[in-house]
Amino acid sequence: MSEKYYSILNQISEFLDVESANSSISKYLEKNFTSVGEKEKAARTVMDFILYFAPFNDIIPLKEIIYQTLLETLNRAKNLEELHDLLLIDILLRIIEIYIINSQLTDKKKIIATLSRSLLGLAPSALIINLCTIVKPIFSQNNYTNKYIKKMEIEEIKDDDTTNQLRLKIENWIKSLGLQIKDLKRIKDLKEKLKKQAYKYALELNFNEESNDFNQILKEAQDMLDITLTAISLATDNKNIDLYSQLFPS
Repeated sequence: MSEKYYSILNQISEFLDVESANSSISKYLEKNFTSVGEKEKAARTVMDFILYFAPFNDIIPLKEIIYQTLLETLNRAKNLEELHDLLLIDILLRIIEIYIINSQLTDKKKIIATLSRSLLGLAPSALIINLCTIVKPIFSQNNYTNKYIKKMEIEEIKDDDTTNQLRLKIENWIKSLGLQIKDLKRIKDLKEKLKKQAYKYALELNFNEESNDFNQILKEAQDMLDITLTAISLATDNKNIDLYSQLFPS
């Protein structure tokens, strides 16, 4: 591998302040990109992307989120053409999710409406800066929750915990949809399919579909669907789309 490649990895590691970043990132780059040139370009794409967050380099929880999301995205990115967009969508999804969980506002629809009015149509760098500015106060709260870490903890829980098995099955199903901006037009249909899939998984796991736990899991899954489409919409250069009305048609 070239000296330039390792130099870029070192810069990424220094920015994220994670000692193991070099080896972890390199593992995914070497798995998913074939030539030395592609690996270098992918590493440069990652470096250029994380530099969007330079104004917030002092926020440790944010850097943890960037690193966690980066590894998850690199694990599934198969070509250079999609890498930047995947990074942008995945980090938006993660930050919006954290914002909704930790915000003082209780109405998710109002939160998404506020974000869409503030951020829609911005270039990636401006989008990241504005979103992080909105979310920054949350990271200093005593009750701040990083749902990504909680999800990792859930995945380590014993397999006989059917509640978490059900939650993860539904989440993986949503990820498997490969959602795109055009899917905003069929949000009602998607939510209906999500509900049917949740009932199917509940039946497989002998999970009580009439329970409060099931209703809560279904609500969380519907929220994830909304947040995923919000992230995709914000990452798409379309200033004319009415995000709020399409997510929540009357």
